[in-house]
Order: sequence, then structure tokens, then C-alpha cells
Amino acid sequence: MRKMMMALLAGVFLLAGPALANGLKDDVALDALAEKVTITPAQAVKAAKARVQGRVKEICLKAYSGKPVYKVEFDNDREVLVDARTGRVMERPSGMK
Repeated sequence: MRKMMMALLAGVFLLAGPALANGLKDDVALDALAEKVTITPAQAVKAAKARVQGRVKEICLKAYSGKPVYKVEFDNDREVLVDARTGRVMERPSGMK
């Protein structure tokens, strides 16, 4: 299961790599963040689709207040944040992009 999780996360990082990593310091922080992730990107998409209808355009792993979250963007310009540890859909904090 851990190998599958790391492979899925690697795919997320490859898609969003330049946006997430701006140097060695960011890479180390991203690695630490990934260690806390317990749900897959597919599970995050499923949770997001339960809240918003539409086609997923992009998913990326981000930190919010030190916690890992998946930001799921839809083709209708809606976004959903999903806690990457619990799978709970979060309210979008104001000011987070």
C-alpha cells in the first residue's frame, strides 16, 4: 500500500512539480508534507466530486497551516480543498490560492 501511495504522490508531484518546488528547501518541506499524507489523490477526487459536480482539471498537494491538503480544481473554475490525512472536504479559506 505504501509503494502505491508513493507512486500516486509521485504522479501528483510530477504534474505540479514546478508550482510546488522552488529549490532544495521547498523540496525538503514537500517531502515532510508527503510523509503525513494518508489518502490517495483518487480518494481526494472522489471526496471533492461529492461536493462539486464537474470534470477535474487539476489536483495538487499543498500545505495549509502546516497540514497537507489536496487542492482539486474543476473545469468550471470551482475548487475544493480535501484534507490529505482524513479525506474530509474543507471549506476554502479566504486568500488561499
